[in-house]
Amino acid sequence: MSGDERRDETAVTGDGTASHAAEGDRESEHDWHGFFGYEEPYANQADAIEAAIDAGEEGGYLVMEGACGTGKTMAALAAAGHLLRNTDRYDNVVVATPVKQQRRQFIQDLRAINADLDEPFAGLALVGKPALCPYERADAFDRGVQDACEDLRETTAGLVAGDDGGEAWWDAGRAAELVDSAKIDADSWRTLDEGLSTAGVDAPYSTGRPAAPEAMTESDREQVFCPFEADWYAREKGSPVSFADGESGVVTTEELLAGAVPAGTCPHRAMGALLEDADVVVGNYNHLFDPRTRVLTDGVVDERTFVIVDEAHRLEGRVRDLLSDRIGSVSLRRARNDVAQLASYARQSRENREAIASQLASWELSTDALAQTREFYDDAIDWLDRRVESHLDEEFDDLDRAAERGDLPERTEIPLRDPAVDEPDDFTEWAAEAGYSEAFCESLHTVGAAVEDVLETVDPDRSCVCGSVGRLMRNWWTNDHAAYFREVTLERTDREHSDKWRRHYTAALECYDCLPAADLRERFADLGGGVLMSATLEPMDVFRECVGLDRLVTDSADGADAPDAPDIPDVPDGVDLQGPKSGDGDGGAANADGEAAGAESASDEHSEVERPITERTYDLTFPAANRASWIVDVPAFTARNRGPPDSESEVRETYAYALREIAQSPGNVLVCMPSYREAAWAAERLAESVAKPVLVDEPSSAETTEALKRDFFADDGKVLVTSTRGTLTEGVDYDGAKLSACAVVGVPLVNVASPRIRAVRRAYGAAFGEDKAFEYALTVPAVRRARQAIGRVIRGPEEVGVRAFLDERYTLDAPRSVHEYLPSEEREEWTTMTPMFLEQLVEEFAEEHPEWGYE
Repeated sequence: MSGDERRDETAVTGDGTASHAAEGDRESEHDWHGFFGYEEPYANQADAIEAAIDAGEEGGYLVMEGACGTGKTMAALAAAGHLLRNTDRYDNVVVATPVKQQRRQFIQDLRAINADLDEPFAGLALVGKPALCPYERADAFDRGVQDACEDLRETTAGLVAGDDGGEAWWDAGRAAELVDSAKIDADSWRTLDEGLSTAGVDAPYSTGRPAAPEAMTESDREQVFCPFEADWYAREKGSPVSFADGESGVVTTEELLAGAVPAGTCPHRAMGALLEDADVVVGNYNHLFDPRTRVLTDGVVDERTFVIVDEAHRLEGRVRDLLSDRIGSVSLRRARNDVAQLASYARQSRENREAIASQLASWELSTDALAQTREFYDDAIDWLDRRVESHLDEEFDDLDRAAERGDLPERTEIPLRDPAVDEPDDFTEWAAEAGYSEAFCESLHTVGAAVEDVLETVDPDRSCVCGSVGRLMRNWWTNDHAAYFREVTLERTDREHSDKWRRHYTAALECYDCLPAADLRERFADLGGGVLMSATLEPMDVFRECVGLDRLVTDSADGADAPDAPDIPDVPDGVDLQGPKSGDGDGGAANADGEAAGAESASDEHSEVERPITERTYDLTFPAANRASWIVDVPAFTARNRGPPDSESEVRETYAYALREIAQSPGNVLVCMPSYREAAWAAERLAESVAKPVLVDEPSSAETTEALKRDFFADDGKVLVTSTRGTLTEGVDYDGAKLSACAVVGVPLVNVASPRIRAVRRAYGAAFGEDKAFEYALTVPAVRRARQAIGRVIRGPEEVGVRAFLDERYTLDAPRSVHEYLPSEEREEWTTMTPMFLEQLVEEFAEEHPEWGYE
């Protein structure tokens, strides 16, 4: 499909019926043109804006697949702008994209919209602490920024706490005194070191963190604080940066650093202050779906938020990772040591014992809980050691020699239950047999939080983990065994001074979220409506089911607004206003059945309303004559067919021939293999048969990958071989003449023998039906990956290129065919051929397009 053509789409409504959407260039029903940042929209773009507005006005979602050039970013923003300004349904817009390049595109398009508005939208681009913390940027921390920052924040909060009973728990005047004591021109030895500079601006403080003046602390210990944090309190939690400082009203990292650092305020806190008043927020998936990162955004993201989820084909995998838990063996030891340290303090004197017992009592705990918790962690560490040692002994006769030979895998899974059976895992069963009850294991979160709270008073410099480890342990026991898969994972390391297996591996307990659909459904139900979009979402019915949009409902209070939530003061962990008395801090009061108080009466007043979900699919609109789309009919590139890389099987020789013919195309050629191992094989064969330089990608750091990409783009006429599941096949813009051809070999399925993947397949079977399990969990995501890779070639109307799938499974009638997972309009464009025709077709395409492959 191209130009104004679009397939007849259906909008799925709340009652399950379907209504046909109007065709192509339908007349605008809404006044959104003032929020469109360019002169005229494409026909598909106008239709997408109308569809998004229709869905948003009904509290629903638009699910949109649009090829490159559809203008998805501007369409979503224009619709959001209309809904925000011309309706009374939404207070703000949140954009979530996992790709930095797309983040920049949203910022650029928002600025284009604002340029023509008398009242620009207040825009804010969210980033993490590492990008904003002046100390981290100056490389002044000797440990992770998250831990270092939280410790400084807690200490600072304690130093600025007031006692006058005012509305705010902090004393702005006291905070200002702290700031003055830290300034570099103060008459103090603390400011004799070098001044802090970052992003081309100077801070009023030194690179070393200052200690509070003795007159401002009651502790005998030196209390190191963050002057940037103290300045935030001195400003009554205000920001020296305003939306007027941003280009066209959009504030990004550059403006936050340029405005906050010279003013002496924490740029991350300034960002948080602006967040409350932002109209449009551009962030990543973490800001919307990660329970840990959502602390920043939960105060402004609610049922009056319109959300734009970009690159939505990644949603399942990313959210699955975000909601999975990992407890490393080192963290287990540190949690054990936290508890042991507090117990040690209690034994030092009668006064210590009574003081600690009193503090634990506020958590409804006794000192006996410390002994039992320490014993549990000791036993858990021993169990994990034995389990890992037993597994590695079975796999390798001599672990050290296997490491010398390079035979140790980078990652190993040790399943703790049969992935095909929903049953308790070995670690849970061991704990029960060892006498640790389910109630005790679930209480580890409360014990950990209490230990951290008490240690803060007796050892404020200690960085504790027992609270977070306890929370993960609680999750281990409360998550079900169908949707969550428990296993031990081993990651390669090289620590020659460690003993036994620890020289070669780090171990962790992992609780893997196999089925994020329920969590996603709950999240989308909490939001006002939005757009989920990508270039590769088809099949739409599968996507809707797997991300929880099917049967998406919201509560209706029979026309009445729900009661406002009680105001809860924002008090950091370092300030002790009132000790906790019940629960583990995760929720409100509950009745005897574990339900929130008032739940029964509330349910009587509410009814569930199904939310409308609208679909749109837009094909590539660029001239079809500028691209060749081929399916090369060769035997399926499966492990059974091809044999190992060092074999000379007929299947491998056929693929080597086909890849050679495509790689000899003019300009840069991208070859995408199912794995990095196969990429190494293909690169070796191509280096022997083509005159071009051949570059090979492999698992590496982001810096190494960027250097490889720069090398590939530096000159015309190279071959880059990578894994289709790698980082070079998505989120990279091969615009202009950077790429002239792309060949995708095989269907990039993940390792189906992996215990984790088998558990995912089992969970999908239980949720969607066994007949759909392999399709939903494995095949559809693999085809989306392949389509993402092939989509790198044509990025603009003037670009020319060749796209090729190499594998019979892309043909219509092949065994295990994936042809049906290509959008119907797209299928018509692909031409099937045997490898022997490739040379001729490449030559003919080059003759028809003399500019192909050249600037």
